[in-house]
Amino acid sequence: MSDTLTVALERYRRAVLELQEAEAALRTLTAKLMPPPASPGVRAIQEVVAEYFRLPVAALWAKERHEPLATARVLAMALCHNLLDETSGAISGAFRRCDSLVRHTVIAASDRYWTEATYRGLFDDLRRRCLAAPAVAGLNRKAS
Repeated sequence: MSDTLTVALERYRRAVLELQEAEAALRTLTAKLMPPPASPGVRAIQEVVAEYFRLPVAALWAKERHEPLATARVLAMALCHNLLDETSGAISGAFRRCDSLVRHTVIAASDRYWTEATYRGLFDDLRRRCLAAPAVAGLNRKAS
């Protein structure tokens, strides 16, 4: 093979690899920016909690764990479990977490609810706000 042809083939391969890497990066970025699948009730609870904590809803799906984001995410997951007839798998998908983490979070939130008056007040206030949201007040509610 001539040097010119070799150079041309190498440039072509490099361009194809760069294009494939760019497509993969774009898919990853799109997946991070697009909301995960969730029922209207879960999405409404996420919106209520995010608004209360003055966070973007997408922050609840993010990997960060700093305060107040961690508390907001825990409360949102616990409220979804408490108010909606959703499986832990459906809730975990809406928060991009594993369902065992959702189960652990719900138990931890329940413990804090019964031991910390401030946390109980925050949970009850958010619960009232969520119940006022049309998507939560409508379908997919747990029987009380």
